[in-house]
Amino acid sequence: MRGSRWLRALGQAALLVGMLLAWVVFAPSAFGGQTAYVIVAGASMEPTLHQGDLVLARRAPGYEVGDIVTYTHPQVGPVIHRIIERQGARYALQGDANSWVDSYLPTTDEIVGRSWIVLRRAGSLLLLLRSPRGLALLSLSFVAILVLTIGRRGDRHPRPAGAERDSTDMARRTAPSDGLWILLGALGLGSALLALSAFSQPLTTLVPDEAPFRHSGAFGYHATAPASVYAGGTIETGDPIYDALVPTFDVAFDYALATDHPANVEGTIALTLEVSEPNGWRRRIAVQPPTAFEGTRASAFGRVDMTLVRRTIALLEQATGVDRSAYFVDLIAEVELRGTLAGQPLETRFQPRLPFALDDYQAYLRIGDSPTGETIDPTLPVEDGLISLYRQTPAGLQILGLQVPVATARAAAVVGLLATASGAAAVFVPYLRTRRAGEATRVLADYAEALVSLRHLPFPPGEIVEVASFEDLAKMSERSGRMILHAQDGGAHHFYFPDGDVTYHLRLSDGPAAEA
Repeated sequence: MRGSRWLRALGQAALLVGMLLAWVVFAPSAFGGQTAYVIVAGASMEPTLHQGDLVLARRAPGYEVGDIVTYTHPQVGPVIHRIIERQGARYALQGDANSWVDSYLPTTDEIVGRSWIVLRRAGSLLLLLRSPRGLALLSLSFVAILVLTIGRRGDRHPRPAGAERDSTDMARRTAPSDGLWILLGALGLGSALLALSAFSQPLTTLVPDEAPFRHSGAFGYHATAPASVYAGGTIETGDPIYDALVPTFDVAFDYALATDHPANVEGTIALTLEVSEPNGWRRRIAVQPPTAFEGTRASAFGRVDMTLVRRTIALLEQATGVDRSAYFVDLIAEVELRGTLAGQPLETRFQPRLPFALDDYQAYLRIGDSPTGETIDPTLPVEDGLISLYRQTPAGLQILGLQVPVATARAAAVVGLLATASGAAAVFVPYLRTRRAGEATRVLADYAEALVSLRHLPFPPGEIVEVASFEDLAKMSERSGRMILHAQDGGAHHFYFPDGDVTYHLRLSDGPAAEA
């Protein structure tokens, strides 16, 4: 009986911890958990996933190519597909059975979770249970379980009439209650599971990140020109160029790489003039050959000879017999960059154009419009880029929907184990002292739940049979489900167990001898 009591308390503690652990692991995200339950509704993931499968998805700090994830599409809703590519902060996905890539690229925050457990056809069963018929069946099952549970409740040890508990009994007060053992057991088991999880995880982890950067440049051109045509006698950036008056002009391009991350880069910069027409014909004329530079800034300079441009066009028209009224002349800056950015290898290009239109009399800038309707200034080109990298961050554990750092979880587990040990010592030491007081006190402490204390010694009718040990009375009490009567007479303790016309009796004391 004593061992079964402790085992029962430990089992109840384990059940409590197990239920809490199951909630932590399987609680739906809608109720603060970290698991999403997704029912496969199509055939886009065949043969990996089938319609009607139930997928349990869990959030992760980052996701890799090949992961099957569920993300929230702004128009469609939840979509479960496989990651095929990472594009900066977004992911490209595709169904295993699809020949096309998803048009929407979700971010990490839009991903519900990564596929963790797949239950075949369980989604169809879940949909059935959510139907009116399924809900009715669940309700009937719940009512049946409730009725059976209530019907079996009752006091296993009915207390005899006239008997009452002795609240002043020292052994009863010092014996640890089942509730306290359950509390300490739950705290200890929970802390041990937390320690097992926390100490099996590293303190830090690598999560996907990105290092953005920006290419920017500034085109410029100028030349000396007749003051009768150009104010101040000079051509400035943005002015048209009448090449009959100004056959050559100087061009320049200033380049800069902007980033918030450490950059160690070098590269080359060049200027090229491209003459083209709408049908695809084009010719290139070098203005400045590739020049090496180091650092995040560079400049290129050169001179454009419009006589050479006109001669190139004349040769084309003479050979083809086609006389066009306008051509395109683009000044191209070619920047090739290599090195490291944020500690990661970087190799990138920036090739902006300063576009001119050329007719029979002049070259003038072509001003374009952006998709948003804003006018684009071609003299100040900008291009954004980024590189994917991993950064080290404190590792965490998902507990009841909260992200707890592993270091904090380790400290909490150690504190919980120490608190369990301290609490067990605080309640067990007085209990041990009581047990050492004598045999009677030991019995009162170990079998308190099976005893009913009486104010006076009873005078049982019929035959009285003396037993050799209290364990004999305990066995009869456990088999019959009835309580053992206890009365104290001075320093002697009397224990009675009535069984029909026979009453079994045992006399114990805390002294050196016990008499029957």
